[in-house]
Amino acid sequence: MLTLVWGITFLTTAVLGWIAVVAPSTSDWTNRVLPGVFIAGAFTCTARYPERVRARAG
Repeated sequence: MLTLVWGITFLTTAVLGWIAVVAPSTSDWTNRVLPGVFIAGAFTCTARYPERVRARAG
């Protein structure tokens, strides 16, 4: 689960970087805002992961 979350985060960040190159007018959103949101979400998922696993294990 964590590998998938971080893989999607890094892939999304790379795609956003490419979009920033192709469409420079979007660079504020695609270089700073959206990658920050995805990385913060991945950190949140990582922080909550142990609790979820313990709850699932019963």
